[in-house]
Amino acid sequence: MADYAYLAQWKEEINRSPNAIYLTLADALALSIRKGVLQEGDKLPPQRTIAEYLETNLTTVTRAFTEARRRAD
Repeated sequence: MADYAYLAQWKEEINRSPNAIYLTLADALALSIRKGVLQEGDKLPPQRTIAEYLETNLTTVTRAFTEARRRAD
């Protein structure tokens, strides 16, 4: 997971936040983009891999990505 070091930051954000996990994950993704950690064209790991790393389920990660896309429109 060394290639995806930002996942550790996302996990910290989720553990700290009182908000729903999918919303916190969408926020963390947006923050990674704003900070330049993630850039256009970067490939994210499969959603299932993200879910396993973050110790959540695939549906939560899918909801977070859907929310992130909605916000970007």
